[in-house]
Amino acid sequence: MSIKTFHNHQSKVFHQNILNTQSNRCDVVELIEKINLEKKAERKNNVLFFFSFVSVVALVVSVFSLVH
Repeated sequence: MSIKTFHNHQSKVFHQNILNTQSNRCDVVELIEKINLEKKAERKNNVLFFFSFVSVVALVVSVFSLVH
């Protein structure tokens, strides 16, 4: 293999590595965004569960205080 062929081959490999790296970064960014959306949804569900639980406890305490 001549030096010229070697350099041409190296530039192709380097260019391909750049494209793969950019693609991997896009995949990582999309994955992070997806995880953040899932965390927000989970947080929202946790808050709703907490407030519904507090409401039920308040209702039980109110009924108990009215009965006695």
